[in-house]
Amino acid sequence: MLLLILLCGVVSSSQAGEVRCIERERQALLNFKQGLIDRNDNLSSWGGQEHNCCTWKGVSCNENTSYVIGLQLPGYQLRGLMPESSFGQLTNLEIFDVSYNFLQGTVSESYFLSHHRLKVLDFSFNSLVFNSTTIDWVPPFQLDVLKLASCYLGPQFPKWLQTQSNVSQLDLSSTGISGQVPKWLWDLSPRLQYLNLSHNQFSVLQLSNNMFQGSLSSICSIDYGGGLLDLSYNRKYTAYLGTNLPSLQVLSLRHNEFLGTIPPEVCYLTGIQVLDLSGNNISGRIPRCFNNFTSLLPNSTTIDAFRAYPLHQYSSDVLSALVYWRGKEEEYNNTLGFLKLIDLSDNRFVGNIPKEISLLGGLISLNLSRNHLSGNIDSGIGQMVMLESLDLSRNQLSGSIPSGTQLQGFNASVYAGNNGLCGPPLAPCHAPDGPRTSQATDDDHVGKEDNKFDKGYYIS
Repeated sequence: MLLLILLCGVVSSSQAGEVRCIERERQALLNFKQGLIDRNDNLSSWGGQEHNCCTWKGVSCNENTSYVIGLQLPGYQLRGLMPESSFGQLTNLEIFDVSYNFLQGTVSESYFLSHHRLKVLDFSFNSLVFNSTTIDWVPPFQLDVLKLASCYLGPQFPKWLQTQSNVSQLDLSSTGISGQVPKWLWDLSPRLQYLNLSHNQFSVLQLSNNMFQGSLSSICSIDYGGGLLDLSYNRKYTAYLGTNLPSLQVLSLRHNEFLGTIPPEVCYLTGIQVLDLSGNNISGRIPRCFNNFTSLLPNSTTIDAFRAYPLHQYSSDVLSALVYWRGKEEEYNNTLGFLKLIDLSDNRFVGNIPKEISLLGGLISLNLSRNHLSGNIDSGIGQMVMLESLDLSRNQLSGSIPSGTQLQGFNASVYAGNNGLCGPPLAPCHAPDGPRTSQATDDDHVGKEDNKFDKGYYIS
């Protein structure tokens, strides 16, 4: 009898240490699976002889209560209509991620009536319609992460988002929204670190790959510790850079119609790692304060804020941006935080290349091509040993390319279009018809272009 009691005690102890799911929720998950097409058998562990749903693939449970708190099925190649009634039984769900599948159907507010604990909602890259039939719907949850990329939300900007004051990641790209971005969005959450509104049809205010117009002051006055602000491929608008973004790592304003000069506030972007102002009409001199960019100095520690946001463990996604270097445009995601780049190409900058740029020993790519820069190439640029990509072509640089540096290791094309420039890898400085002595001074081109910008939109 004593031996039997001891054995029973061991069994009870073993069972007590195992999290067993609640039967009602196990049935809800089986119903959820039943409505889906799983051609790759990614949900093969669901059901069968394994009755403990807490061990099923993509399912996580609370160790104390045994409630299902996580349903994470990204990229499982699931097809069919999004199941609704079974989802309502998982009332303690905190994470729901079905991104990168082939789910269809309409999701309304009735889907979430009992989900007070939901923190992460990711429906990205499905063929879902997210439709709220009640104009003044107030969700029962406060989300930290909301990703609905490629779902249809439009044409109106969803009013219910105004209630989500804790959100740190918001992705509403390619959701069919048009019209004006509401002013309350910029005050939505002090925790906002990632915002993606690209590929919509906004007419007043929007981000990359849209038709941005109006003032950027509301964006630039946001005081947050975020990592990415991408306003590329827009159209002309007045703008200035505030002083509240010292932690900003990526600033892309490429291919707009900015006029004027770079404002002095850019000097406060001490955490910047990617600065892309290419393809505008910016004039004046390149600021001498670029050595304030401490993240680009030699031996600087990369602060990878792209993986530092609080809820990164909930999703395999990381922030991404389109970056142009080495002659092509590519999307960088998990490596974006380690890219260090300055691109001021295709503008109207004049004067010398500031010596302060040569202090940025951590810089990987520097593109100053297609401007009106003059004077000699500072020998310090040749000591930037981390520099993998350089383009100084189509300026008015002169003199000899500093020898004994890595500047001779770049292709001659990166110096092309500078008639006064000579020395390897270009032609020798003393050609048969005599020395090439063209030496444009710093001020030769200053002001010649500025008179063209009496009217228009300015950065400063």
